[in-house]
Amino acid sequence: MREPADELAVDLGYVKAGQMHFDRTLRELGDDELRGPSLLPGWTRAHVIAHVGFNARALGRLVDWATTGIEKPMYESAHARSREIDSAAPLSNVELRELGDREARALEIAWSVVPDNRWSTEVSNAQGVRIPVVDTVWMRSRELWLHAIDLNYSASAADIPPAVQRRIIHNVLDTWATRDDYRVHMTVADTGEEFEPVSSHITTADSTTARTAVSGSLPNLLMWVTGRRNIAVSAVDTSGREIGTAPTAPRWL
Repeated sequence: MREPADELAVDLGYVKAGQMHFDRTLRELGDDELRGPSLLPGWTRAHVIAHVGFNARALGRLVDWATTGIEKPMYESAHARSREIDSAAPLSNVELRELGDREARALEIAWSVVPDNRWSTEVSNAQGVRIPVVDTVWMRSRELWLHAIDLNYSASAADIPPAVQRRIIHNVLDTWATRDDYRVHMTVADTGEEFEPVSSHITTADSTTARTAVSGSLPNLLMWVTGRRNIAVSAVDTSGREIGTAPTAPRWL
């Protein structure tokens, strides 16, 4: 079994690789392409890039909270978060890259000075859920890998390390199960690998729980479960037989 320090090192590695992947995708974009549509409704690619930069700043507030003991929410409000992103979206490619580089570096520095005994300190995420501050590392990794896809350019779900894909899928399934009482069983079509929520309050005998079963490749299941695209993901019956297209995935975050 991995020790917590080992898990932190793994997640920091995923952040580093995810940042390199996101930055590489960004370098391929010209200023005109920044104004093109992203995969997120109402946002251009520039909105996504600005959000990723400001996400690092917001996570840094949580790290400072854990380190200093002075409460600092991720965002003052949902409106303030949107206003910040909208204000940066008109920036050029170079300016957005500078914003992202600056905020990513500041977050790395903030992580580097967290005392060992503070990583378990609880803070509140943007949804008001209490989490240990060590979770900010995984949250950042997830943001980078998924939002590279949202740039709607050259990045794809297949670029994401399989271990990261699996962990995101588990995150979503557990959120649906605990928040919405909605249970999904997923099967990777080419390997037979299965995913179920691990939430303890849901049992197979609970007849009131809504259940859905779907099948597809691991990248396509990731795209479906995170509400991005529904391509080649099928609804299946209890025997695994395809019975149609998978339903629209519920909201995750």
